[in-house]
Amino acid sequence: MARVVAGVQSQEKCRMKTSCSVLNPLAQGLAAAFALGVMSSNAQTYSFVSFPNNSTHTAAVVAAAIANVPTNAGVVYDANGQTNDIQIWNYGDLVYTGAVSVASTLQRIRNGQSVANTESDDGGFFNFNSPEFPNIPRKGNNYYMEFMVWPNLNLTNNTYTEGYAYGSMKYPGAMRLLIGLGGEVYFTGDHYGEDGPQQNAYYVNPLPGQAFGNSWTNGVSGKWETAMNWNFSVSAPSAAPSNCDPADLITNAGNKTVTLDAVTAGYTTNLSVLAINNLVLSAPSGLVNTLLLTSGFTNTLQIASSLSILSGGSLSVAGGLIMVNGGLEIGGGFVVSNGGQVVASMCTFSSGTSTSVVASGGTLMSTNVVVQSDVRDSGSVIVTNASHTGTLDLQCGTLILDTGLLQVDNLVITNPCALFLHTGGTLIVGNVVIAPNLFGIVSIAQQNNDVYVTWNMGPGATNSLQATSGDVNGNYSTNGFTDIFVVTNNPFSGVLTGYLDAGAATNSPTRYYRARLGM
Repeated sequence: MARVVAGVQSQEKCRMKTSCSVLNPLAQGLAAAFALGVMSSNAQTYSFVSFPNNSTHTAAVVAAAIANVPTNAGVVYDANGQTNDIQIWNYGDLVYTGAVSVASTLQRIRNGQSVANTESDDGGFFNFNSPEFPNIPRKGNNYYMEFMVWPNLNLTNNTYTEGYAYGSMKYPGAMRLLIGLGGEVYFTGDHYGEDGPQQNAYYVNPLPGQAFGNSWTNGVSGKWETAMNWNFSVSAPSAAPSNCDPADLITNAGNKTVTLDAVTAGYTTNLSVLAINNLVLSAPSGLVNTLLLTSGFTNTLQIASSLSILSGGSLSVAGGLIMVNGGLEIGGGFVVSNGGQVVASMCTFSSGTSTSVVASGGTLMSTNVVVQSDVRDSGSVIVTNASHTGTLDLQCGTLILDTGLLQVDNLVITNPCALFLHTGGTLIVGNVVIAPNLFGIVSIAQQNNDVYVTWNMGPGATNSLQATSGDVNGNYSTNGFTDIFVVTNNPFSGVLTGYLDAGAATNSPTRYYRARLGM
């Protein structure tokens, strides 16, 4: 039931936490574990599959979001904090009223297990039609994902069973979880709205009245460290982002820029202002929210889990360092310049409109980079500047270009564990810097009258084997080499290829070979 429809902005009502704990007081002392219902015996069993990466899903985003959900979450509550009146409907028929736990569904999501990865209903992005679930705060496009809820999951055998629940509900039924990037979890027992599309969702995490995401509430631009710009300031003397927040959100209406500068870099009132757990940048349709690190910011913004730049969000790094220990998703504006740096364990480009990365003396470093296109448009990743010194540095893992455009002044792959896969799209590279063991001739062996040359190819470019003849003294000219074998636009790094140079063993005088990497 996922839809690509712009959400309607609503203000999240929260109160400030008094500590970093995310345990819910309403859940304390709760001993019962509630099952969803009874399955019929007429059922088929299937194995789980992995969450995919496609136009509606991003597996890394699912993993980052579920990592923010407390492991003790699972009991479903109504708006008054009660647990015994949760309703489940089956196309207009009320089939169950009572207690519900979704702990098993949350655990299988933690395990990276999908029940239907070809459908957007499980792990796909969910964007609201305006009347749907009015109690769920709107956070911008592609903030929430939806997941199927089904009673009979075997997390030991990694299987699930279809059939009927509550006597009449056939798999997959109308039960869903909506999970936000910050770890919010909502349960809907009538996802298709047969008893009224205006219905509220139930609560799993956070519960009614429980503070959760620390949201920017100022409708205009301001400073990151100013407490009154954030909603947690309602009940706290200082509420600038900190590592006590499950997530920090700049997603409200209004075109604005949130700035970190030299003052922020030396901020001492609350040192944790520069260490947070999750950050989400987005804006309602037609608006832009920008996070700016100026050239005066010389510190590190440490993000323990994920940084998500969604539709309407923009990040501009002109100084300092953003260190993302988990996933970086770029689906909006992204500019690194003036010596600024962004480092992430996993970087995914998955925008519906063109995405540009402009590194003017700046660097994007990642252990894994995935460049994907959305079905609506092909994404563009451009790492360049006027002097053509922009750098995309792959430290380890895999850079995948399957669609869209990757344009880079300097593509650096110097770690032996790094891999570049170019399976589609357009690649424009000014200079490739790779480790010596990733490119070069490996062996030259005589086979009767022939010579077999093996070399390790360079990625994303034309690879040529060239030869020239030396003089009687064994000297040769570097300008004398000519192509004898060409591999066009090799997509892989660290891949061996070979060429049999017929009759080369009988040539006189000496014959010399070299491997050349072209663009």
